[in-house]
Amino acid sequence: MNSFISKILQSKLKNNIKKNGYSLIETMAVVAIVGVLSAAGLPTLTKEQDKAKDLATITTLTKAAKECSLSLISLGNNSNYLDKTTNRPFDATFVNVIGSCATNGKLALVSPGRAKDIVNNTHIAEINFVGDIPQTAEFRSEGASS
Repeated sequence: MNSFISKILQSKLKNNIKKNGYSLIETMAVVAIVGVLSAAGLPTLTKEQDKAKDLATITTLTKAAKECSLSLISLGNNSNYLDKTTNRPFDATFVNVIGSCATNGKLALVSPGRAKDIVNNTHIAEINFVGDIPQTAEFRSEGASS
């Protein structure tokens, strides 16, 4: 008798078990929706990352120009900006800045956020000095001379 009762209880338990989880169709629909949303948002994210890299390039170049300008104005030379033995800036953040820290000089920096354009060099930001004063840093426009 006990085995008969246990079989009846087991069959009732099997019928009362609630099925949790999602079907394959529901899961595929969610994956498809996430894929569409990702595809729509990824180009925007990439553009914003490139803008941030460009902004970092301009900021670094502006800081280097200010350091150079301070050295030129206070000492009359670039001895506080440029290490004479390595001929590179003292500050390690300016190590990729190229150009001359001099009166009426020019500093430049390549942006990792722009595609390399060898013909027009539009991936290079530069800042010119008028006397010892740096002007606004900006990227070269197409057709600008190097």
